Amino acid sequence: GYHIINDFQKIRPLNILLGRESKAAFLARNIPSYPMLRHVNTELPENAYIFTIYMKHLAYLYDRPFYSDSMFESYTMETILNNSKTPEAVWLALKRKGFTHVLYDINYVLGDAGTFSEENKKLFTAFQSEYLTLVKNGKDRYFLYRLLEVQNKPAS
Repeated sequence: GYHIINDFQKIRPLNILLGRESKAAFLARNIPSYPMLRHVNTELPENAYIFTIYMKHLAYLYDRPFYSDSMFESYTMETILNNSKTPEAVWLALKRKGFTHVLYDINYVLGDAGTFSEENKKLFTAFQSEYLTLVKNGKDRYFLYRLLEVQNKPAS
């Protein structure tokens, strides 16, 4: 009973149930990444395909197509980084999969909480600086980037 009461006080669902709080305000208060996901849903083109890294698997909050590793949240990106020698190879792997955007939590991708090796962090950072354009930074934690198109790709 203690945990139920504690969670109830933390979540505070009555205001939304009674119509005193909007759905967006409730979600933003309870899910730190919600403002970024709302931006994805309202500002990105409907045909955007977002590759998420360490953004949890919040499928019910996305109105745009996205990909998320459900158990090991960086498995796909770490596999791509492990199999790539250059930032261009990372870019090509993501483009082949059809991704248009990358959304990640910096605490887990480049911070101490993540599983990326130092070598993979360096490769990811180089890939980011050469092949991604910042779209939005949320709370200095969540970063949404657009992958450069072929015609914008730097010369090899």
